[in-house]
Parts: sequence; structure tokens; C-alpha cells
Amino acid sequence: APEARAAGPGAFPLEPGSLHARHRDSGLPLVAVLSYHQVSATPDSSVDTVTPDALRAQIRSLKDAGWTFRRVGEVRGFYEKWNRLPDKTAVLTFDDGYLSFLTEVMPILREENVPATLAVITGFVDKPPHDMPLMMNWAELRRVSQSGLVEIASHSHLLHMYGVGNPQGLSAPTGSSRLYFLNERRYETRDEYRDRILKDLTLSRLMLRKELALDVDVLVWPFGEHNDVARRV
Repeated sequence: APEARAAGPGAFPLEPGSLHARHRDSGLPLVAVLSYHQVSATPDSSVDTVTPDALRAQIRSLKDAGWTFRRVGEVRGFYEKWNRLPDKTAVLTFDDGYLSFLTEVMPILREENVPATLAVITGFVDKPPHDMPLMMNWAELRRVSQSGLVEIASHSHLLHMYGVGNPQGLSAPTGSSRLYFLNERRYETRDEYRDRILKDLTLSRLMLRKELALDVDVLVWPFGEHNDVARRV
């Protein structure tokens, strides 16, 4: 990409020429959504972890290439008026609600003066899984939400996990799959699935309203997976 200047760790191609040309010629803006998880300077084998230096380098590469930054909700506000969006818009999203967002990401966002969207798994705040990085508590999430830079989104209450998905006992994402009840030897019905999803997403919004005083209307699907029934919910 000729306009993407190397910026150290984490630099990446920003403008595939043919893709950008197609958007420009059709009069459509280019929107890039970058999804992050854990941010840590400690070497980690997980592909979901990036270093603070890499994150900073990617943000600066985007700036140098002429990208502007918006939150998810702000981009959604342009659905009926795409022509008013900047030619190149970048959306930074951070999933799950790790403590590293407060300690590592927030200083970079302030330093670079760019906004971001943080998707919180509300069921993990009070009872974080032992096999995941440290999570923010509600007091820390309040600090983040009041920063003026961060939009809070729901990442579900407890759908960010796997459950039994078939008679063989294989696992499947609980948010996008009907569960299989081994003891009853049957699949979850369509109505049971819809009700389960509705209860979970409703509880997540209620928790965010209670703890952060926010009426959250942005959802980041767990594992990025969804279906027609879940979307209608």
C-alpha cells in the first residue's frame, strides 16, 4: 500500500488499492473495524493479544494514511446518509472488558485523542473466569465510560461461552446455536432458544444501566456469530 508508511511493530497495509478504488468510484466511504482483545507488553502465545507499541503504531499508521476515527454508534448514525461520512473511517473496538483496557489502552487513546468502543461481558464483571486475563470491575468501567473517549457496548451477559451443541457432545457458541440437552436427548426448541437469547441480552442492558447509568444500544456479538433469530431478538 503506497500510502501506508511503516510504523514499527504492528504496521499493516491500510489501503488495498482496488478495494479503496471501488468504494471511491461508487461514492461509498471506506469503513474499517479493527477488533482488539487483550493488550499487554508481556509476550503471549494468544493470537488475541497485541502489545501497546503495536496498538499505538497501528493508530498512527491510520492517522498518517488519512483515516478518521469514530465509535460504532457514531457510524451507525450515518446509515441513512453514508455520503456524509469521511472517505476513510476507522472504528476501534475492544472486546470483553479486560483490565488492560484501563491500564494500557486508555493512555494511548488519550495520547492520540482517538475514540473507541468497549464491549463488556456483563456476567464476567463480578465473576470473571479463571482462565481469562484480569477483568475490570464496575468502578473501573465507570471511570472508562466517563472518559469522554469510550463508548460502552454489550458483549452479552453470559453468551460468550460454549455449550453442548449436538448428541455427540461437541461444543458450539451458546449465542448462535441451539443447545442440545444430553439428559433429555433433545435440542433446544426455537422458542426456548429465542427466549434464552432475549433474557441474556436484556439482562446485559439492565446491568449496564444499573452500574454505569447508560442506556446501551450497541451489541457486539460473542465470537462475531449470530443468526436470523438472534438478530430479530
